[in-house]
Amino acid sequence: MNFRRVISFIFVFGIFVAGAVPAFGADRATADFVVVGVDEVIEEDLYAVGNSVDVRGTIDGDLIAFSGTEVRIGGLVTGDVIAVTGRVVIDGTVEGSVRATAGSVSVVGIVERDVVVVAGSTEVTGSVRGDLLVWGWSLNLAGSVEGFVWGQTIGTTRISGDIGHDFEMTVGGLEVLAGASIVGDLGYRSPDPAAVDDSAEVGGQLILREPTRQNIRLRAVVLVGAILGVLLFVGGGLALFWLAPRSLRNAVESVRVTWGSSIVTGILMLPVPVVIPAVIAMIAGTADPDVAFPFALALIPVAIGVAGLFALAVVVAPVPVLTAAGQKLAPDRSAFFGFLTGAGIFLVTMLVPFVRGFILAAVVVLGLGSWVMGAVRSRGETGWEVDSPLTVSDS
Repeated sequence: MNFRRVISFIFVFGIFVAGAVPAFGADRATADFVVVGVDEVIEEDLYAVGNSVDVRGTIDGDLIAFSGTEVRIGGLVTGDVIAVTGRVVIDGTVEGSVRATAGSVSVVGIVERDVVVVAGSTEVTGSVRGDLLVWGWSLNLAGSVEGFVWGQTIGTTRISGDIGHDFEMTVGGLEVLAGASIVGDLGYRSPDPAAVDDSAEVGGQLILREPTRQNIRLRAVVLVGAILGVLLFVGGGLALFWLAPRSLRNAVESVRVTWGSSIVTGILMLPVPVVIPAVIAMIAGTADPDVAFPFALALIPVAIGVAGLFALAVVVAPVPVLTAAGQKLAPDRSAFFGFLTGAGIFLVTMLVPFVRGFILAAVVVLGLGSWVMGAVRSRGETGWEVDSPLTVSDS
């Protein structure tokens, strides 16, 4: 079963990549709202890109859809459905398989083959004639799945329908409600035992499996990775004293003098990785349908570049904050010593589960803002010589 999971995952991501490239012999539709009318028949594969995709007629082939809000299939698709969108609703018939990445997936109609989804919430009230593979937050199975059901949900999985073979999932919680029928085994991994109604039918065994534990080699790899991560973080922070001493000094001063403005600036910086893709999507949505999709593809590297720069900024964000904190504790020592002191305290606090999230968020936000405020300060200065890295002080 594990082998089938791996193969399915590889196939899903491979088909997503393949679906992004237009193929010969396929129809392409790019518009704000892509609609296949009730009496309309498309006798080839359809690549659809739009704010929403609504199939009310027939697609005699595959449907590959990228949508900002919803992909709804109320008609007939004779091939496979591949969708990346906010929501997928299938209240018609898909004679092939469904593979989707979405915020929510709802199968009200019929899927003749497998359903493979990565979604926040998945609901099956219709019929899946093949297997159901789910990775996401929650699963509500009130319909029927004739094959296997497996995957993982962080939240609760509820079963009140029919499963034709085994159920095997890792779940946050499992509820088997009245009317549920499982022909095979009901195996699951969960921190708590399943709540199984007395009227539910389980043909095989009910098995609560032990949570998967890391073997000694994997734990050693994780430990070595953590040590290397700490060394890289400390080494990268020290390198900034040579690579950007002037910017770092101004960022440290921003933490000390204008920390309130730095926090506000840091908060304003947080939406940047989301705003840039949103602007690209808006531009592509308002462009001519024939050029919208190629235009969006051309701007994808820009969005990736912005995301990469932002990730780098998050990594270096703590350096001025930790330097300022360390020098506050040891005002007579060098900036290097201040950073190492602050970094040591910071790394120790990361071992405390209840406070590390808050401290990490505060340090990153203040650090991002301090770098921006320091850059503004640098542009406002004239004739200022770059000091030695060791001269960062409280003055």
